[in-house]
Amino acid sequence: MVFKTFIIAAILQVVTGRTRIGPLVNTDAGLIKGLQADDGDYSMFLGIPFGKVDEANPFSAATPYPKFDNTFEAFNDTTVCPQVQEPQGTVAGTPDCLVLNVYVPFSASSSNRLPVLVWIFGGGLMYGDDKPVTPEDQVIINQMTTMWANFVKLGTPVPQTSDLLQIQWTPINNQSQRPYLNIDLQLSLGSRPFHQRATFWDLFYRANDHFLKANNPAEI
Repeated sequence: MVFKTFIIAAILQVVTGRTRIGPLVNTDAGLIKGLQADDGDYSMFLGIPFGKVDEANPFSAATPYPKFDNTFEAFNDTTVCPQVQEPQGTVAGTPDCLVLNVYVPFSASSSNRLPVLVWIFGGGLMYGDDKPVTPEDQVIINQMTTMWANFVKLGTPVPQTSDLLQIQWTPINNQSQRPYLNIDLQLSLGSRPFHQRATFWDLFYRANDHFLKANNPAEI
């Protein structure tokens, strides 16, 4: 889908309880109306459909989404593809999830052509969505990037505690304990991650060690 014309529409709208100026673009698929971002000089076009899923056979090839008869309001970024939500193990989402989010500099126009950002979320085709980063997510992102930077520069992820990194990450000095860091809004230390799973496989290999040696003598 090519954004051909960028029109700054002087139209006041009330979206999610807030007054916004709605940007409007003319595309090959028709007119698409977006939102002006609150945190920068750019516009957001959320949930633009690019393909249509056959509900009777969702694993078949998708077809191009038909052109819009009316102006498409690209306000919705809540679409989630089918996936298992952990740790509950419940299934959420809809197969009709072939949508894109496009972010455009607010100064872009047909005479001032600028790059745009098209967001395609990751997840290895197993999980993930295009929802914006929450303040809680940002805290964990900051924790991860700070610890990586500390490890590269200083050889330890937490050289000293702070409001962001509240506890020291203890190095492994006893294989039976295997301390690990649980990264969440509040950092916490634990020992022996997935203890029950690991114990099962330890017992399994001990009980079947003679079979393994008999079938793989070269690896003994």
